Amino acid sequence: MNSFVTIADGPNTGLVYFASIPAEVTHSIQINTVAMSTGSAFYNMQEPTTRVIGGRTFCSRDFLTRTLPPLVEAHEGTTAQKKSHVGIFQSKAEELARREFEKLVILDPLNGFKQQFDSVSEVINAAATAASKAMDTDSRNNLNLGSVPCEFHY
Repeated sequence: MNSFVTIADGPNTGLVYFASIPAEVTHSIQINTVAMSTGSAFYNMQEPTTRVIGGRTFCSRDFLTRTLPPLVEAHEGTTAQKKSHVGIFQSKAEELARREFEKLVILDPLNGFKQQFDSVSEVINAAATAASKAMDTDSRNNLNLGSVPCEFHY
């Protein structure tokens, strides 16, 4: 792995450290666009036009197929938008990776690497996942009553 550097001389001879971050954040985003398309079971449950029923405003089928898909894509983060699940996860993971991987010093890269790497990766993943999940209920959530001023039938 080209991220490793072995110290060649001095009191730390033989110790190995990372010269670059040995991991990369990747994403696989899946949005149920079928449910938001004309004729789907979910589509057919919605009101033909936006209307108020019992004091609650329900979204129209047109809102479901035209307005909602780009809002959901921005919220989930199909292009790693800053205020999206993907963007927040990636930002937190990259921030922590620099700090956490820098702490690792491996005496024997062939026998000690995987356990230490996995341990650090788990810490980073847990923190990034928590930050991403938190955006659903904090000020970073871009799906709110302003962007979705109505509700859906389920």
